[in-house]
Amino acid sequence: MPEIEQITVNCPKCGKQSKFTPREAISVTVEPQMKKKVLDGSIFHISCPYCGEQLFVDYSVLYHDMEKRALIQYSDTEEYEKTAYELFYGEHRIEAVENLFKAGYWIRFVHSQKGLSEKITILDAGLDDRVVELYKILLVHKFFKDHPEFARAKAFYVRKDGQGYIQINPQDGRPVVSKIVPELYSEIVKIFEPKLPAAWKEGPYIDQQWALDFLKKEGEKAL
Repeated sequence: MPEIEQITVNCPKCGKQSKFTPREAISVTVEPQMKKKVLDGSIFHISCPYCGEQLFVDYSVLYHDMEKRALIQYSDTEEYEKTAYELFYGEHRIEAVENLFKAGYWIRFVHSQKGLSEKITILDAGLDDRVVELYKILLVHKFFKDHPEFARAKAFYVRKDGQGYIQINPQDGRPVVSKIVPELYSEIVKIFEPKLPAAWKEGPYIDQQWALDFLKKEGEKAL
């Protein structure tokens, strides 16, 4: 992995600079209190040592849940992501990484802090993120059909009070939230599970683009 370097942060309030050393990896099995900070994004905020202003910092971090045998890599740059990919999926990966695959580790790569918290939320809910992505495609397709005035939208899985939701965020529009319908989720599992490999074999990129590519390959008519 690229060497972790200190980040120089400029405070917009007092104008002073401060140094911050980011965490390269977080094990919530060893430090369970860190999970909340990852989920609410507070690990990406620091206080200015001079005036106390809250400052946003962006950096790559590996989330590790040993109990669930899960690793989620958030990379803030293409360079870091490329190096991380080579570490896990390169031809010359080390034995320690090979052992993770043998143990059936669930490994995902994400491109945003929001994507990181979403993957953790899906994992903790005991859901298959591939099925969730297919579910999201269904809702986004219906959203565009009902709202042709929007050209782009992103969808995320969120939870509140023990209930799962899909939140669709249209560009230049208000978010639309829809409850996860267990029967529809189960129907997607029934249709596509036989065509899905073991989750740990799938590869690290499971997102809306993966779902679109999968449907093109397997046939959208199945839905």
